[in-house]
Parts: sequence; structure tokens; C-alpha cells
Amino acid sequence: MGFITKPAKIAKQTAEAQQRAEATRQANIRQGTANINNTFDSQFTPDFYNAQRQGYLDYATPQLSQQYADASKKLVYSLDRAGMTNSSVRAQKEGELSRLYGTNSRSIADQAQGYANDARSNAEASRADLISTLNATGDAVAATNAA
Repeated sequence: MGFITKPAKIAKQTAEAQQRAEATRQANIRQGTANINNTFDSQFTPDFYNAQRQGYLDYATPQLSQQYADASKKLVYSLDRAGMTNSSVRAQKEGELSRLYGTNSRSIADQAQGYANDARSNAEASRADLISTLNATGDAVAATNAA
């Protein structure tokens, strides 16, 4: 009644070994996931994404300002040639130019935020890929190093 046959004992030992191996694998996955998250969270901070946004603004805003200055000069010269420097047409054209500047300025700000959002999406996709690989392999060291 109390004795176990040799094949049953081997099967039990094998099952226990598999359970221990799976518990170790799960612990490795938890540790690797924590390592990946810590690495990403320390590198991809809100300041990182703000820098992405600001970098585009620093690139595009001076160009817009230069284009606005050039267009403003051309408008003044054109109105002067037509003898309309002190007219309602000047006010209308300057208003249109200012609205266009505002529209383009908002577009640049939207594009800058788009760059920051793209950077965030790419970082999160990379994090997800590493965690997926970690879940498949159980190799916390390789996943941590890849992060």
C-alpha cells in the first residue's frame, strides 16, 4: 500500500523537476521583466520625449520665422509698388499673413508632438518585443542586456 513502483517514482521525480524548472523560469521572467522596465523607465523619461519634441521645434520654428519675415518684406514691397502701403488692403494682407503664420506654427507644434509620440511608441514597442522574447526564452540576462 505504501510502496511506489519504480516507474511511478521516476515519473513523480520528473514532474517535480519540471515544476522546479518552470518555477525558476517564471522567476527569471519576472526578474527580467523588472530589469527591462527599470532600464526603459530610466532612459525613456518624460524629459526624453520633451527633448524629442523640443528638438523638432528648435529645427522648424526658425525656418518658419524666416519664411514669415521674408513674406512680410515681400508684402510690404508689393504694396509699396502698388502705392497701397496705407490702405485697408495692407491690413487685410497682413492679417492673412499672420493667420497663415499661426496655422503653420500650430502645424509645427503638432508635428513636434507627433515626433515625441512616435518616439514613445517605438520605445514601448521595443520594450514589448524584449518582454515577448524573454517570455519565449526565459533568459533574463540576455533580455536585460538587450534592453
